[in-house]
Amino acid sequence: GRALAAGQLATRKDAETVAKLKQTLASDPFHAARSAAADALRQIHTEAALGALAESLSQPDARARNAVVTALAGFYHPQAADTLGKLLAGEKNPMIQAAACAGCSPPTRRPRIHSRVCGKSRRLAVRKGLAGEGACLAAVRS
Repeated sequence: GRALAAGQLATRKDAETVAKLKQTLASDPFHAARSAAADALRQIHTEAALGALAESLSQPDARARNAVVTALAGFYHPQAADTLGKLLAGEKNPMIQAAACAGCSPPTRRPRIHSRVCGKSRRLAVRKGLAGEGACLAAVRS
């Protein structure tokens, strides 16, 4: 029910809708409702939606966190790039790292992210379905 409702809100781009979806990301106990809210914010695709996603990265459930990162990776914006770069520095979950890397542009466009990330295994990228320009697989642990 709540996940479907969040999906229906994706067609509205007003500030009140973004605030409600941000509230869902912050407090709903069901991970699927939080994931649907993240996807709805990606579809709304406004500055406010980007900010709401960037502020909602600290999800306790990895499935919801992965949805937020995937939604954030859909924004080709400097704030999204900075947020993804900071996330890659500390994220341990490889699926979430891959979701963040999927939003990376080629190194010429986002050198700060690619300076922190390496794409050592192209074979693994192909196997995981992440091959392509700018795909990267693991955060550089420093």
